[in-house]
Amino acid sequence: RQPPRTNCSGIDGRFGPEYADCAACPSRTECTRAKVGRTISVHPYEPEMAAERKKQDTAEFKEFYAQRSDGERVKGHMTRHGARNARHIGIFKVWCQETLEALNFNIKAFARLSAATTG
Repeated sequence: RQPPRTNCSGIDGRFGPEYADCAACPSRTECTRAKVGRTISVHPYEPEMAAERKKQDTAEFKEFYAQRSDGERVKGHMTRHGARNARHIGIFKVWCQETLEALNFNIKAFARLSAATTG
């Protein structure tokens, strides 16, 4: 068995059978090629992560996530057009830059909608 190893929180999240158990197992070649047997690492917050994954299957989450995708699209557009890095120094100048980028997005969205309804 491997020596205990801990993460920054002092938690050892590795589990595995003893070497003698793996050495005698007839399915060893299908399971692992390691000399010391198979070791499984489990995150310290695995129960919480599993609960969140289960919550993602609910209708309430899917409705929330559908709304979130709209905001992600806007954020991605603004990031592609320079919102990640400010070109100027000062809160007011940065606010002006962000406002112009948002206006750019709105004008493009309006043009897209106008073309779809008239065309």
